[in-house]
Amino acid sequence: MAEITNISNITPIAVRSRESYPQSVGRQTATQGIEDRVEISEAGRVLARHEDASSYRRARVEAVRQEIDAGTYVTPERIQGTIDRLLELLR
Repeated sequence: MAEITNISNITPIAVRSRESYPQSVGRQTATQGIEDRVEISEAGRVLARHEDASSYRRARVEAVRQEIDAGTYVTPERIQGTIDRLLELLR
């Protein structure tokens, strides 16, 4: 790692207050008919759909866990449905 020995020529970063910005950038822009707008990228939309699906899956897994704990998950209808799907895969 490089060692810094002389900091006399380093310029600090200037921080501006909102009032010091030019008028075109400041608070008056909203009154001049300029509106803020947000655009969501396709990647953002995919992530949002994924989050919706993830939360659904988490809720479904929790519901199944509760059914298993209560002893109500295994029913004759579910067993028959599983058998039917397995037989369909073998065809």
